[in-house]
Amino acid sequence: MRRLTWLAWTALLLGFSGQAAAAAGPEKDQFFISLLGAYYKDPSDLDLTSGDGGVGGGLGWAFHDEWSVEALYFGLNPSYEVGGVRGADDMDYWSINMIRNIGQGEHWQPYVTFGAGRAEFRYDGLQDKERENLYNVGLGFFSSLSERLQFRFDVRGVYHEDVSSFSPMVTTGLSLLLGSPAAAPAPAPVAPAAPRDSDGDGVPDGTDRCPGTPAGVAVDASGCPLDSDGDGVPDFRDDCPNTPAGARVDERGCEVKLAEPVSFNLTVEFGFDSAEITGVAFQEMLELLKFLREYPTSSAVIEGHTDSRGTDAYNQNLSERRAAAVLEALVNSGIARDRLTSRGYGESRPIASNDTEAGRQQNRRVTVVVSGTTTGS
Repeated sequence: MRRLTWLAWTALLLGFSGQAAAAAGPEKDQFFISLLGAYYKDPSDLDLTSGDGGVGGGLGWAFHDEWSVEALYFGLNPSYEVGGVRGADDMDYWSINMIRNIGQGEHWQPYVTFGAGRAEFRYDGLQDKERENLYNVGLGFFSSLSERLQFRFDVRGVYHEDVSSFSPMVTTGLSLLLGSPAAAPAPAPVAPAAPRDSDGDGVPDGTDRCPGTPAGVAVDASGCPLDSDGDGVPDFRDDCPNTPAGARVDERGCEVKLAEPVSFNLTVEFGFDSAEITGVAFQEMLELLKFLREYPTSSAVIEGHTDSRGTDAYNQNLSERRAAAVLEALVNSGIARDRLTSRGYGESRPIASNDTEAGRQQNRRVTVVVSGTTTGS
């Protein structure tokens, strides 16, 4: 190389001494202007005896995250020898080139480049000009000196169409970035991780009151299997759906049979010569109502009894009216009338002696006998 312009030397020194301060290379939608020094070794087939340095420049545009297009011009001065006559030559070289980024270093941006152009040769003392199509391909890099200023360097092989020959070309210099790069797209919002649902019933573990529900079982909002009839047996195991509310059921959800009759002796108080209930032992009535609701298909017989005072006919009528009064009290508490029967036995079934007040008090009673069921296991 016989000489390099001061610009090329300055660019070279700055390039190797500068500290990268920003992202290297042009970014999408930025333009860049380059001022470059070059060394070009001419092909011997053109009668050019040596290569030479020169200066040039270019204008480029990054139209993609990885692609740029650039127009370059270089003015070079190789020597020639034709018929033993030596002289100087001016070479104007124009080209359009594509630049493709090939990775990203911490402070530099390597690239490959390729393009096509045209050269014009003007020989001293000759009027004619020679023109030739040229093609080039090469490797290079950008290195950031500041937010706008870039050092660049590349090596190319230049193909001369007329002589079918490649020649080396080295360029180095500075590029000034213009404009603002395209804004990076906002990152897509990251969907929050789905709450853990170990049994896959659609209710997160944190609110699932029934973990371990079998797969495919319908559940409520708390993650527990549905129990449509409220009998305590979930639908997926209930062989007897629609069991009456409050009914006693087995593990299959079916109403339990009443094995044998059950009697309840109620302490009922009546006014003198009256069938109007003036008091029923509260706990005794609650137990009877609960039992009748647990066995909703059972039936109950309400039996009225009196002591021996008074005539048989009077006591019979009084016992019937008092049994009927208890029946109405049960119906008013929600027990179906068709499940209840009332009967009076007067003084005919004493359970204690009528000779004492204590015995007569025991004989004045109402007994409820619950028996039977029509459904269930």
